[in-house]
Amino acid sequence: MPNDTFTALLSHFTSWNDQAGKPAVVTYSFAADGPAGFAPFSAQQQASARSALAAWDSISGLSFVEVPDAPDGAGIDLRFRLEPMSSVTILGQTDLAPDGDVALNIALFRYDSLAPSATRIGYQTLLHEIGHGLGLAHPAANTPGAAQNTIMVTTLGQTMPVNAPLAWDRAAIQSLYGTPESETLHWSWDPSLGAVRGEGTAGNDVMTGTAYCDALFGAAGTDLLRGGAGNDLLTPGQGDDVVEGGAGFDTLALGVTRAAMRLNPAGAVESAEGRDRFSDIEAVRSLDGTTYLTAPPGLDLLAGLYAAALGRAPDAGGLAFWWHALQGGAT
Repeated sequence: MPNDTFTALLSHFTSWNDQAGKPAVVTYSFAADGPAGFAPFSAQQQASARSALAAWDSISGLSFVEVPDAPDGAGIDLRFRLEPMSSVTILGQTDLAPDGDVALNIALFRYDSLAPSATRIGYQTLLHEIGHGLGLAHPAANTPGAAQNTIMVTTLGQTMPVNAPLAWDRAAIQSLYGTPESETLHWSWDPSLGAVRGEGTAGNDVMTGTAYCDALFGAAGTDLLRGGAGNDLLTPGQGDDVVEGGAGFDTLALGVTRAAMRLNPAGAVESAEGRDRFSDIEAVRSLDGTTYLTAPPGLDLLAGLYAAALGRAPDAGGLAFWWHALQGGAT
C-alpha cells in the first residue's frame, strides 16, 4: 500500500492496546501539577478536551474514562495541562503511549476556550495532540493529499481550522483500535469503588483493564479478565473464566460463600458460578469474607506495631480484628 494513504500516520508503532485493531479503554485526567510555569486547564478547556476525546471515540473502538488526577499522573494514560514551550511556533507537545501527557503552549492558549471554531486553531490543536497520544504520527513532509485528509499535518493554522478527524485519521485510528461497533463492553468511572468500571456482555468477552485501579465485571459466557497494573477487583461472574490480575494487589470476587467454593491457591476455584482459573491474584473475596493468598499491604506494618508496643507477635484473632478495623477507617 503506498505511503500517501493513512499508513503515513502509523510510523510511531505504538498504541494503548497489545493487539492492533482491537478496542481499548484509555483513562484521562486534568493535571494538577506540572513543570515550572504550568497551568491547569480551565473549566471551558476541560469541556473542549472532553469534546475532542468524544470525536476520536465516535470513529473508533476507543473508550475514554475520566479519572481523578494523581501526582505525576501515576496510572493515568492521557493527562492535560498548559505549559511553557521553547517557541511560540510550537502549539503543543504530547508524550507517546505509554506516557501520554498532552501539553498545549501556555503562551498561546492560556485564555483560549479551545472550543471548535471557524477561525481559531485551539480545538484542532487538541485533536492533533490527542492523535499523537493515541499513537498517530505526522505524515512525512509534502506527502500528497495529507493536508486534505488528516489533522496530523505539521502545518496547523496555515489553512482554515478543521474541527473533526479526517479520512486518514479515521482509517488510521481504526487500524489501531477497531470500529465503534467492535466495542461491546461498557466503561465508566465508579466513584464508590474508586476504580475504572468495565462491564461485560452475555457473550465471551476479553476485558483488559488500565494502569489505574480497575473493577471488571464479567457476565455469562467464557470470559478473560485481565487487570493489568493497579489494585484491581475482578468479578468473572457465571461461566468458566480466566482471570489474570497482573501487577498490583488484585482481588478475585465470587458471588458465593466461602463454604460453597473449592479454592486451589495455585490458581483455580470452583463454585456454582463455574470453574475459574486465575494467576497473579492476591486475594479471593466471597460473600462472607476474604481469603488472602498474599499478605495485603499494611499487614506487615500492623504486625510490627504489635512487636513495638506489646513486645510480642500478634495473635491471629487480634491481628484480624485490627486489620478489619483499619480497613474500615480506624486510625
